[in-house]
Amino acid sequence: APVAHGARFSGGDDALLPALAEAVDGVMKRLAATLGEEMPFNVIVQSAPRDSRAQTLMHWEIEVVPRLENLGGFELGTGGFLVSRAPEDAAGILRAAQIAVRA
Repeated sequence: APVAHGARFSGGDDALLPALAEAVDGVMKRLAATLGEEMPFNVIVQSAPRDSRAQTLMHWEIEVVPRLENLGGFELGTGGFLVSRAPEDAAGILRAAQIAVRA
């Protein structure tokens, strides 16, 4: 995780991109090892709005969301998603996934 605060992805330090790419690559490999190579997913980059208050309160983030189930009325109507697995369980499964590590 970055040490310095960053409200917007676009304002980040380019020197951090290799580490960010490695982290996202690791997540994608663990998802593929756990859910299968053909699992569709969405990658979402969220940045703070340009509002000055939001700039001090928010940090940008990247979300990788596997599309495990078809969207239903709740998801389509609200933009919210129902989670069918406890986050702690999902994290444990992903940590245990066997992936090739670059030397």
